[in-house]
Amino acid sequence: MARAVRQRVVEDVDLSPDVLVFVAHGNLPRTTSGKIRRAATREAFQSGTLKIMGTWVRPERHPGNDTLIKRPNRRAGAHGPRNSSAVTQVLQERFAIHAGDLDKNTSLTAIGIDSLQSTELIATIERLWGVRVPYTFILNCSIGELDAFVASAAKRIREVPIETLAAVADAEQREFSLSEGQKALWFVQLLYPEGTAYSISRAVRIRGPLNVDALGKSLELLAKRHQSLCLRISESGGVVTQIFDAVPHVVIVDATEWDHSQFSRELDSCSAKPFDLRKGPLVRFYLYLRSDSEAIMVFNAHHIALDLWSMKIFLKELGSLYAAQKNREPLAVEPDYAYRNYVSWQERFLSSKEAETQWNFWRRQLGNVPPPLQLPFARHGISQSRSRIDRTAQALE
Repeated sequence: MARAVRQRVVEDVDLSPDVLVFVAHGNLPRTTSGKIRRAATREAFQSGTLKIMGTWVRPERHPGNDTLIKRPNRRAGAHGPRNSSAVTQVLQERFAIHAGDLDKNTSLTAIGIDSLQSTELIATIERLWGVRVPYTFILNCSIGELDAFVASAAKRIREVPIETLAAVADAEQREFSLSEGQKALWFVQLLYPEGTAYSISRAVRIRGPLNVDALGKSLELLAKRHQSLCLRISESGGVVTQIFDAVPHVVIVDATEWDHSQFSRELDSCSAKPFDLRKGPLVRFYLYLRSDSEAIMVFNAHHIALDLWSMKIFLKELGSLYAAQKNREPLAVEPDYAYRNYVSWQERFLSSKEAETQWNFWRRQLGNVPPPLQLPFARHGISQSRSRIDRTAQALE
């Protein structure tokens, strides 16, 4: 029953519930017009007066690879699943789906995979096997169809496997070319050097007595694990490359005397400050000391260096590193896969037969586009929107 209810919820409201409570018919508090009294229902549930027939709780999911755990062996899975149960294993381990629910003819919605989890599944498959599954396909396919798609696609790109070199770049190799996405962002920044449309900012509250040395050491370890935290762009003779410097850029500010209004203006000023991609740094760290028991750390980055998903990973890993450094606990930091490996794979893929096949497909699909509409504009030109910083309350303890 729980499986059927979860599937219906996913199909109707695109939300995968973690807990289901089955209440006896006619036991929910209602208004005179028959509507459910939500506040009264919540109170009855908390007080134990509801007649509950059964409860289903989703098993705890395993952490994603945005933690400092050892990553899957990409060499073993670089060419796709070894057997038809490979994707099934991901669903079991990553999404805590019971093995008995994973029939090859079962749809993903039937096992409670909503749109957000579908996006996460797409990213997991791409990371493990280098296969990009279309979003529309994964919403409508069965488990068996997904297995077959991944195996077939991985087989086609065997001639351009993702490299499995060491995670962190060697000291002598701190410069390499840009990815295609980075090249596009570099071009946009050349057109509008004062623009902040591609700035990303986050603020994290650190509670308790601050150990500045431990935090600084944590950032150094994080930068060794993730090169992009020390990124800047170089151009010489028309060739654009990315270079990684050795130490993260951190600014410590005494804000103990600032009121809320002044502090808010300072946070907004951080997000509105443009980046010089040539000079760097492209990831800035500001540490605002508010009191003996509170500090605010602001991360301000250009999208050419990282995205919101990456920043979420950085924040989580920084919390683990800071706790270990502050408490003098050993923590084995697994190096992350070097971004240069992805750039190298992308260059090789774009020159492969598979890439040419895909180019030809999209040329046919988009060849007969209608002419652009000539719509009137109230004003011309591009206005740069002023980004505001996003604030996140998170204790790094």
